[in-house]
Amino acid sequence: IYLLHVFSFRMHLHILFDRQKLVDKFGFKIVGEYFRAKDWVPDDPTANTYGDIETDVNVSQIVRKLEFSEDSATAAKFRGLNFYLDFYPEAFPGNIHVVAPGYREKELSDGTTESLKTSVGLYARPIKDMNIEFLYKYGRGTAIYQGANRYGIKNITFHQAKIQFDYKGFQLKGYTTAENAGDSYDMVFGAINMSKLGIGNYVANFIKAYFSELSKYNNNFKDDPNLNDIATSREYALQKAFDSSFYKSGTPEFDSVYSIIKSDANFVTGAKFQDKSSLQHVDATYTHDFKYNINLIVGTSFRNYIPRSFGTIFSDVPDIEGKPKNINTWEVGGFTQFTVDLFKKKLKLVGSMRADKSENFKPQFSPRIAAIATFKDHTFRFTYQQAFRTPTLQNQYISLDLGAITLLGNLTGAKGYDFQSVKDYQKLNDSLNIINTEILRPITINPLKPEQVNSFEFGYRGKFFNKVYVDINAYLNRYFNFIGDLRYYVPTNDSLIPGTEGANFSMLQKGYTKLIQRPVNAKQHVDAWGASVGINYYVWKSLIVSANYTYTDLNTKNLTDPIIPGFNSPNHKINVGLSAQKIWKGLGFAVNFKWVDTYLWESTFGDGQVPSFHTMDMQVTYEFPRWFTLQVGGSNIYNNRHIEAYGSPLVGALVYGSMTFDLDRKGNQSERWINGKK
Repeated sequence: IYLLHVFSFRMHLHILFDRQKLVDKFGFKIVGEYFRAKDWVPDDPTANTYGDIETDVNVSQIVRKLEFSEDSATAAKFRGLNFYLDFYPEAFPGNIHVVAPGYREKELSDGTTESLKTSVGLYARPIKDMNIEFLYKYGRGTAIYQGANRYGIKNITFHQAKIQFDYKGFQLKGYTTAENAGDSYDMVFGAINMSKLGIGNYVANFIKAYFSELSKYNNNFKDDPNLNDIATSREYALQKAFDSSFYKSGTPEFDSVYSIIKSDANFVTGAKFQDKSSLQHVDATYTHDFKYNINLIVGTSFRNYIPRSFGTIFSDVPDIEGKPKNINTWEVGGFTQFTVDLFKKKLKLVGSMRADKSENFKPQFSPRIAAIATFKDHTFRFTYQQAFRTPTLQNQYISLDLGAITLLGNLTGAKGYDFQSVKDYQKLNDSLNIINTEILRPITINPLKPEQVNSFEFGYRGKFFNKVYVDINAYLNRYFNFIGDLRYYVPTNDSLIPGTEGANFSMLQKGYTKLIQRPVNAKQHVDAWGASVGINYYVWKSLIVSANYTYTDLNTKNLTDPIIPGFNSPNHKINVGLSAQKIWKGLGFAVNFKWVDTYLWESTFGDGQVPSFHTMDMQVTYEFPRWFTLQVGGSNIYNNRHIEAYGSPLVGALVYGSMTFDLDRKGNQSERWINGKK
């Protein structure tokens, strides 16, 4: 059985002085938590092999250049070789096709996960109804993260400071968050650059082995070469180079080179990514209750983003003086909401309006209305709202060359060639050596806009026979300017950009194009809908049988552009459970079975099917009256190893146990200590 090894320690110290007049107005809270685990490591031979790159190398051209080497001995040696090869050109090594074997993720990471969290809170109540709070949080962590690629997050740190003021319905809050990526790195680029060094070694070792072996057949380059001897020498050199050129995991050479690559922030040669981003946020709200059960809430907020990746993630490439390009951006917004209770609070009406402005986009408005009606043991709810989603910082500013594909933000728009048309063009050119530029379809990509949605939601909750509780929810979301990703090709030669006069389209073959992915808005609307049904049945006392079913779907069939939606959600999910609290003295338990339908996972890291899976979780709890609670349990207890995202590890069984001490239990022990009674 594959188990996750976990060590976790958590400590809370929370003291509010509420018995002495002098200190009744102040309190503090200190929290510390440490977590360490040996996580599962993905090992799919296709999805989790990185750096398996290939290239064609003209070795004859390299041999010719070596006679001009700055090393006099090397120059003299290859001057003589080239003199011999000029007489017998069939002995030139020619072109070789080099295929790097790549590295599995288990060779690039040990799966260690570690987390340290601390926080300090200071609280004051100077006068009645007034609360002032200051909170500082610090976190440091190491883990594996999957986003555009697979990342080794190592020693990443977070700082957050917050101050909040509350008085009679008015709240003012401000906080700032800062992060530092520490020693984090991109495992895919780490493997690619390890392989690039290996390919360099491969070429050098091939040249050395080829001429060394060939010299045995032609009397050290004094006799005429034989074609069979040349072929034999070539095959020997290819095998020799493959066996000796690529760094092998577990060796000191691999560890040394990989360490250098992980600390190099230039993705051409390294894998380290830098992130020292921060944000500042401030908001204010005011709540007031009027007569006739009318409630008003008004609020406003401001947020300032300061992305700092120094060109490793975003487009903030430093200038010649090392100062990163300024891509700071702000958002400001405000809202108001009315709530009215009618018919002795059996009908609640809610209406709200929000307006927001982001620095890079036009103002957005989002109204919302809701009605909640209660009749005895039955509650009905209906909601309609218009909402929006501002493109993320990555949607706006990402600039990440992943080798096979480049991810770019989309604030300005772009031009290129349709993905499939270039593939068809290249296939035709490869198979028939025909250049038919009519196959190519130029495309124009518009700048990104905020995504908008009209949402309708209906819900019902009811009780039957005092034992059966039913909860039903259904929704329909219609998206406009739906944000998805579009993959397209651009030529490596700028003169081939669509619309350029006299462009030489014959250059749009393999090796002369670059695959780009940008976020774009769909031209047609996109519908998402779903529903869920949940039932709880109280069999006896606190013994509950529960079941729920969830359906979700996204319709993209009417889209004319090949947008990648990245829905990444199963159509069907089912949960069935049995639970009880204190069914006998302090004994409680819970059992839950989960089934998830197969679904398509789409991301820049890779696309693939996530097979259907099912798991069972169990937990047993016993509460001792005076001091503590014991808890043991497990998730996926029959160890059905499965993935939940393309390229993620196979998740196995997890078994845990915990003991929770509570000094306030049974007789308020700590309170009696504070009062000096014990």
